[in-house]
Amino acid sequence: MTDFERWRASLQPIKLDIVGDFAGGSLFGIYGEALLAHCVDSAGVDFGCELLLHAVHAVEVLLAKLGDRGCVFHVLWFSDEADICIPAQLQASPSLVSKYRLAREVLIEHLSRPVHFGDGSSTTLSYLFPGLERSSLRRYLKDNPIYFFLGSNAHPRIGGKVDGGTPLGMLHYIASAGCYIAFIEDIEFKSSKVYLPVVTPSVEIKPTHECDHLYAHTDLPSAKQLMLKIMKKLAALDAARYLTAREFISLSALASVLLSPVDAGTGDKITDGIPCHKQSVALLLYLSALRHCSLDQRSFAKEDMVGAMNTGSRFLTNFFDAARGGLASWFSGDFADLEWDAFDLFDGRLLISVSAWLHSDTALPFPWQISTRAVQMAELVDELGDTSLVSCDESGHPKFPFSSVILSWGELWPICPELSLS
Repeated sequence: MTDFERWRASLQPIKLDIVGDFAGGSLFGIYGEALLAHCVDSAGVDFGCELLLHAVHAVEVLLAKLGDRGCVFHVLWFSDEADICIPAQLQASPSLVSKYRLAREVLIEHLSRPVHFGDGSSTTLSYLFPGLERSSLRRYLKDNPIYFFLGSNAHPRIGGKVDGGTPLGMLHYIASAGCYIAFIEDIEFKSSKVYLPVVTPSVEIKPTHECDHLYAHTDLPSAKQLMLKIMKKLAALDAARYLTAREFISLSALASVLLSPVDAGTGDKITDGIPCHKQSVALLLYLSALRHCSLDQRSFAKEDMVGAMNTGSRFLTNFFDAARGGLASWFSGDFADLEWDAFDLFDGRLLISVSAWLHSDTALPFPWQISTRAVQMAELVDELGDTSLVSCDESGHPKFPFSSVILSWGELWPICPELSLS
């Protein structure tokens, strides 16, 4: 048996109230990847068609429960081990994996802002490290000695094998450094108490210095550099100051996808012509609708449309990957002053609905607030790269190519007729 197998066989966790009987007000660490996976699973978040906001909210709810009970914690993220907690049901779809990675990146930045709990306290929760074995983590632990580390014993590899490249393997590494560990799957809140199964570290465990990753998680340097170049170019435009963070990231990501010479996942040339333009137009109309629709007005996707988001669209995969590259170190970068709404960056239901009507053969009127905003954003994308998303019809009205949707006319919102625009 390996050291890991012996350690796993010896686990006998004891369920403790970490508030009254164990850690008290001491600092503990939460493995961010395990936190996201657990909250997504517990809340039943469907990455195929639901809002990115649902995943963010699920994480916020759990952290608020801890904070309101007086727990002191930091959420630690590790780039080298970023993918080992991706739920198995998402792994077959590159588009869903990319969207999950985007949710992770949004959460890293979202939680890096000061967070307020019920007692009025404010703290920064999110800390990103290159990997478990990097010097930056050792420096952090020297300055912030954590009492225990909350991780996961779930999500083994497909086939049931549990080894060093799984969340439990990461906890083995943490335990080998002499730290208590606990499992987030069995967290239980009762009144003012927080119960967790805790495992005592063993001095006999030898540190594990190898991690066989589930994914080769890498950011393509050239793609990220293109995204950052486009973001700086967009920031220099006067109209950019009227954009929110969600719109700024999305427009930059769209321009990056349209300008990329090859697909980030396959190495093939990016799809051009009618299909890519239609997807781009749908995304722009969708972004405009996000600004004008309240949250309760966006719960109207038809059941027969839901499958459209589960087809593994390469366009969306590339869009998610580009957006993820633009989010890195957001609040310490040049764009931190933009209104922060990237926690609601993607709503699959709304995009499904917009796309379905856009691809129909019937000319559908859009409210002028939505169509005007979409045209303005399309013009920004055209200015960022060599694209022509906006043209004019015979009467001189602005029109998207390859679409029968008339943008400047109409008083009805075809997706939800009773919708009142804000």
